[in-house]
Amino acid sequence: MKIVIDCYTLVKGKGKSIGIYNYAKNILNYLVPMLSVNNEVIILCNNKNLHDFEYKNITLKIIKADPTKLVNRIMWETIVLPAYLLKLGADVYFSPKGSIPLVKVCKVCVTIHDLIPFYYHENFKSHFNRMENYYVRWRITQAVKAADQIITVSEFSKYDIIDRFKVDPDKINVIYNGVETNVKVEEVSEIDYIFAITSELPHKNLKTLLKGYEIYYNNYNNKTKLIICGVKNPDRYKIIDSRAFNNIKFVNNLSDAKLNGYYKNAKMFIFIPLIEGFGLPPLEAMRFNVPVICSNCSSLAEIYKNAAVLVNPHDPNDIARAIYAVEENIVDLESIKKEASKLVKKYTWHNAALKTSEVFDRIINNV
Repeated sequence: MKIVIDCYTLVKGKGKSIGIYNYAKNILNYLVPMLSVNNEVIILCNNKNLHDFEYKNITLKIIKADPTKLVNRIMWETIVLPAYLLKLGADVYFSPKGSIPLVKVCKVCVTIHDLIPFYYHENFKSHFNRMENYYVRWRITQAVKAADQIITVSEFSKYDIIDRFKVDPDKINVIYNGVETNVKVEEVSEIDYIFAITSELPHKNLKTLLKGYEIYYNNYNNKTKLIICGVKNPDRYKIIDSRAFNNIKFVNNLSDAKLNGYYKNAKMFIFIPLIEGFGLPPLEAMRFNVPVICSNCSSLAEIYKNAAVLVNPHDPNDIARAIYAVEENIVDLESIKKEASKLVKKYTWHNAALKTSEVFDRIINNV
């Protein structure tokens, strides 16, 4: 069988797609060798990401149009891609990003990580370009209805898809993300700090994180520094007491090895988004035996329930109390770390790829 994997629109380190890019890169490292044993595998890529998707015994097709331009993405999905798949003679098409060709010309498998574009439409309408958000929601809707098999990354996302689209549950496969344990670490000079990953996207909940830290700083004796990764314009968020704000360091554009260095040296890690399809950063921190504070909602409560200190992401006081509780060992850190270690062993990219290959087997056997 001829399997075409579409990585053309994936751009490394670009905003909303960072997590999806990392998902594709990590799972394909294991999935492609499995699929290429008995199938012809073709990967579609762009000029900037081709080196991340080069594998033995596959064909790499480079699409030259700039994928960062919305008009090129629309043209690709609606007009160019269906014709290109026919030209290639594709039997199965796989999209790791949540959208599929407008015209279905072969069997289709798609990974839909979450329905966050719908969440933005309902809660933060003015944040993104409305036409772009409408287009993304339309493409997800079409993908859910037309795909032969859907992969999603949590039970939370599965039931969100079922509830919104009334789709057959039997064609939705929950395959959790993974984490690598054998990774490069670039040591950092900082010690004795709290580490957090967030962004300026509203659902990442930066303002509540800052307010929670302010309460911790002003009401408890400890004044541990907070290091935040992912905020490009920190001066726009001077919404808290200046003394607390000045005890925060912002870092950006970290290599994977440098990011691992910040995880490794942290006293604790905080991740408090309002919604996530999976939420990988806590798992990345756990592989370094770092205690995690994360939201008690969406997929995070499902995945990290006994392996982290769960907090209400809307309540800065709850966040402040959790920071102090972890710092003073008021919570049972030994038990939490033990459960976290189990998760790191359970959620691997090899396991995710193995289960994904089983989905492909079902599609191929029905072609």
